Amino acid sequence: MSGEWTVIYTKPREEHWAQINLERQGHEVYAPKIFVERLRQGKRVDVVEPLFPRYIFTRIDISKSGLSWGRLRSTRGVVKPVSFGPDYESGRVCEQLVSELKEREADDGVHRMRQSRVTLKQGDKVVINNSLMEGVEAIFNSYAGANRVSLMVNMLGKKRLLTTTEESIVLS
Repeated sequence: MSGEWTVIYTKPREEHWAQINLERQGHEVYAPKIFVERLRQGKRVDVVEPLFPRYIFTRIDISKSGLSWGRLRSTRGVVKPVSFGPDYESGRVCEQLVSELKEREADDGVHRMRQSRVTLKQGDKVVINNSLMEGVEAIFNSYAGANRVSLMVNMLGKKRLLTTTEESIVLS
């Protein structure tokens, strides 16, 4: 399928509906999922959740005549396509990112992250070790769910919180 991957912002807990309805419109959609350990009725259970809550990827051919952003926004489950800057340029994602996410999935299409080997403390210095932000230094802030961490990163002259997987960081 031709086109570019674009990030779509969904309604809370409606990633699945957005995916189904965008696929019905003929769009290729990718909504990565992850196993998360939750406590239910006093027992630990693995549940499948979105890897990026409220965000999915869809391939859109912007050269196609008749493409309507309004039609995307009115799709059940969709809030809007992600856009940046004063000209509201669409939030395009490189093919490599989507390919790498797909490669890391198990056969059933769900990400399984390895358990952390090191317990991090707030304020620990880490280095991001994935292809998109490789070598960027950050400060560990907190754990943000199963195998996810919240980091403080200096981006564009401002401190920003970033959530990523534990496997994509190493102690500095």
